[in-house]
Amino acid sequence: MWKSIALQVTLILCSVAAAFISFNLLAKHLTGTPGPAWFEFGCSATPTEASKFNCNAVVNSPYGYFPPLTDASGAQSIGKRYPVAFLGLVYYSALTVWFLLVGRPSHARRWVHLIPLTMIVMGLCGSAYFIWVMSAKLDQWCPWCLVTHGLNLMIAVIAILLWPLAPILPETETRHHAPTKPLSRLSEQPLPIELSPYPSWRLVLAGIAAMLMLTFGQNELLGKALFRTAVTQTKSGYDTCQATLKNFLGDSDRLYRMWEVIPVKTVAVRADDPIKLTNKSAENPWELILFSDFECPSCKQSAAYLEQQVLPLFDGRIRIVFKHFPLDLSCNPNVSKTMHPEACKAARIAEAARLQGGNDAFWRVHDLLFSKQKIGVGLKGLDPADVARAAGLDPAKLQTDLDSAAVNDRMKEDFELAKSVGLSHTPYIILNGKPIDGPIFKEIGYWDKVADAYWKSAGVERPASAKLPQPPAAIPSTPSPKASP
Repeated sequence: MWKSIALQVTLILCSVAAAFISFNLLAKHLTGTPGPAWFEFGCSATPTEASKFNCNAVVNSPYGYFPPLTDASGAQSIGKRYPVAFLGLVYYSALTVWFLLVGRPSHARRWVHLIPLTMIVMGLCGSAYFIWVMSAKLDQWCPWCLVTHGLNLMIAVIAILLWPLAPILPETETRHHAPTKPLSRLSEQPLPIELSPYPSWRLVLAGIAAMLMLTFGQNELLGKALFRTAVTQTKSGYDTCQATLKNFLGDSDRLYRMWEVIPVKTVAVRADDPIKLTNKSAENPWELILFSDFECPSCKQSAAYLEQQVLPLFDGRIRIVFKHFPLDLSCNPNVSKTMHPEACKAARIAEAARLQGGNDAFWRVHDLLFSKQKIGVGLKGLDPADVARAAGLDPAKLQTDLDSAAVNDRMKEDFELAKSVGLSHTPYIILNGKPIDGPIFKEIGYWDKVADAYWKSAGVERPASAKLPQPPAAIPSTPSPKASP
């Protein structure tokens, strides 16, 4: 009996130790931050590139997830993946719960012991696989991973030793031996030894339920941890990007050089796309493709900025081509969620106006829609008939054309084009095939450098009217007169 208890306690301690190590490996996998000093020491705290022992390299490898993050071609694949350390945590925690609640069954219920044994066999197969991965695929070793695999082998050995054996019954007296004492009436025949089967059905079900609930809870915690990690990493990346960008903003020459080396993207332009060219007499104007959303506040501000600040630097020699990309799932399947609930409706109105009145009608409606956009309200309550009358169009025909195949097909083409160029936000601007990102777009000094390049390529001297006004010279300060004594 005491031997059985000692074996069970040893098995539980091995499971707890392996679960604790798996937890620390999972924390390293999710956050990448150093763990306790003893853990980092066992994980090679200062590994070199030539070192064979490097926990970080193993847990952050494609095989740190199961199934691995690589397919047969070596490309990253998509799907539900679990960190290997998380699987180890679930496995060892479940064994701990089982042997704490149920323990070793009696011989009559020996089949119950097959439940943990099946789990342990699967665990041994997993250990063998991951040892093979470290040896053959990674050629690097995670020392603490090896410790958990060693503990897993000990657990397997102890579990086999805990297999319930048949009870040894005491020998009964036979007729050949006279009893030393007279038997009482109740003890004239030997009583059979009755052993109560253990565990009860209720305890077995409780053990299974406890393991399932623990697994479910750990899975939920993992999901939340992954979400928090993703948010933290995204924020860290954003902060880094913003800090880097701040070093560039204000440095017009550097911003222009960065834009100049961007690879050119080919963007298809249809013959009947909405086009605005302020200087009708311009020869070989540069082309600016604008993906926009009529309910997007930044799009409204950018349209005004282009008109008032940017186009004068080019003397109106920029041909603006408008493309639709409403951030509204009701018509645009290429957005993750609806940001502007009236954006699809507004885009349909603009397209119906183009069908009815051509290019000029589109730009009249373009300006009307942006003028109706209000902060905090957007285009709520937008009435197509009111827009049509204000733009000098037939309201009935515009209403008919809103849901026409021509409007739907045109918008779908713009959405697919946006997807092909990797659009991620609005407004999205492409000048001469090269995208211009949001914060850079607002740098007027950068646009001045781009305008210099345009006038140089056109072989025309830049007119004074297309130059930025020079800031007034600083007025020299005059010393204040000394106070007379």
